[in-house]
Amino acid sequence: MTTEKRNPTWFRLVVDYLAICAWIARNRLALLAWIVMAVCQAILFAIHAHLDALLDSSSQTILQRQPFAISHEWYEFTSAIQWLFAMLFIGFWLFYRDQPKSEPV
Repeated sequence: MTTEKRNPTWFRLVVDYLAICAWIARNRLALLAWIVMAVCQAILFAIHAHLDALLDSSSQTILQRQPFAISHEWYEFTSAIQWLFAMLFIGFWLFYRDQPKSEPV
């Protein structure tokens, strides 16, 4: 019996997710990067809803150009910050994943 048949894909995903969560909890910089990414995602959801309200989907036009342009700039800025912290998180993961946690003295 193969490992695939014994452990369904969803089970492996849950185990991997829990392993990553445990690793994040041990590494403060990774935790900070994860928190910044999560906050950025929440902000992006809010800005996206605001941008959507400024569009008329039936006529495919922008209802208010100036507020849309400003909100879109904030959306791009927030997305760039999220991307930057995602790259930092990946760097932390690759560098620190195999190092044992040091015990306090």
